[in-house]
Amino acid sequence: MRPMKSVVTAIAVCVGLTAGLASASAAEAATTLTCLTKAKAVKTALNGNTNSKKYNDAKKQARYGLSYCSNGLFERGVAHYEAALKMLGTS
Repeated sequence: MRPMKSVVTAIAVCVGLTAGLASASAAEAATTLTCLTKAKAVKTALNGNTNSKKYNDAKKQARYGLSYCSNGLFERGVAHYEAALKMLGTS
């Protein structure tokens, strides 16, 4: 009976690890999607506000956003995209 308990425990551990990895991938995908969504919103805002006094600063924030998101620092990237949108008055 003892070997059966070990097998059940091993299976439970494997299932737990698999579920944890799946949820981490889902969170990462959502964050990546957020970066892409914000990048598109900033691009649209920049195209529609070329005469804004803060256009160059917003464009700089957009570049920072792209850099952070490209390097996997999604939260920082989104924060820069949001700063750009705020500068352009479209947050």
